[in-house]
Amino acid sequence: MTAPPLPPVGAEDLAAVLDAVQIFVALLSSDGTLVWANRTARSLSRSPETLVGSRLLDASWWSSPADVQTLADALARVAVGQDARVELDL
Repeated sequence: MTAPPLPPVGAEDLAAVLDAVQIFVALLSSDGTLVWANRTARSLSRSPETLVGSRLLDASWWSSPADVQTLADALARVAVGQDARVELDL
């Protein structure tokens, strides 16, 4: 017996799920500009109202130049189609 097909999931549904998780989730454009950030990410920002539209590398979360460089390296890998995963303490 097979399971019935799942209904399509829309952007609003996905945003609601991602907003509910207690981890930092953000969507970036190819140049590293934040185009969407979940509630957790917005709550960690000193200025959540201006977060979307700003560059991830310029955000106030990063505590050291090494963190910014780690992110810059990951963004460069992603820009050429490679996978990148970064975990940093905020």
